[in-house]
Amino acid sequence: MILGAVLCLYGLSHSAIPSYSTRITAVGKIYDYAEREGYRGDAAYGFRFVPKGTESINIHTRILLPDRGLGGGAYRVVYLQDDTRRLKHEAVDIAILSGKGTGFHASLDAAPFGSG
Repeated sequence: MILGAVLCLYGLSHSAIPSYSTRITAVGKIYDYAEREGYRGDAAYGFRFVPKGTESINIHTRILLPDRGLGGGAYRVVYLQDDTRRLKHEAVDIAILSGKGTGFHASLDAAPFGSG
């Protein structure tokens, strides 16, 4: 039973809050990357994401980017868009497509309790 509780807590600490929110995928550049206190008391990161051809979006995530997002290249960001969530634009998947750190990819599980 203790092992089950430990595995559950580990899984929760490596995931986003489960959500049916709309997932938006966009490619663009990252600016103003900064560490902030997370919504669970752990580390969270915020940045201004500027998708090609649109206005900037303030994004929050628990994904730590190499070189603190200062690679200067193109990033593919999948984020949850939902005005009812505490973090209105939470990135759950980030990939570096060009520039320093090309090939980096990290994601968080935001699927509501196993549904994909």
